[in-house]
Amino acid sequence: IKVSVARGITLFHLVGKVSDKLRSILVPYFKHMTESCCEWLERKPSAGQAKKPRKGSKPKGSEDALALWTLKLEVVNSLKKCFTYDTVGFTDEDKLNEILPALLGSLGDAPPASTVAELESLAGSLLGKESGGDAVAMEVDQSTPDGLQTFSSLDLVARETADCLGKMAVAGNSDMAWKRIN
Repeated sequence: IKVSVARGITLFHLVGKVSDKLRSILVPYFKHMTESCCEWLERKPSAGQAKKPRKGSKPKGSEDALALWTLKLEVVNSLKKCFTYDTVGFTDEDKLNEILPALLGSLGDAPPASTVAELESLAGSLLGKESGGDAVAMEVDQSTPDGLQTFSSLDLVARETADCLGKMAVAGNSDMAWKRIN
């Protein structure tokens, strides 16, 4: 795992945990982290692997992909908490313009199936949730007549991102925020 990714996972996990305790006190400090949040959300996994893995070990590319998707999950979770506890007007039009494209862009990326399974199994320790997402997640029939994906059929990162977008819209508290997100 790259050192920068490991440090990012640690930082955003810490920010998420501190946000739970300090709530709106920590929100103004997110202005210093929005740029790095957007950079991590826009980062794509590196293609290919340089060496053949040893017998019985995981491929390095698999570990790197899991680490990157874990980091993206921690970033989205931290932003979700920021928007949830925003009582100081942090989510203004400028922040919306900065963060929204990165969040929407991350919805277009999907982790590999092996990474999804491992990330789902880590959900309990990462987010303090049972594996499989929110207890209050919308339960909708998996098969829709028009072929669209339902909320419950999305991977963990996509569900957390969708929840984050909802919190962002509420925190934006303006018609402009609602129109942009719709």
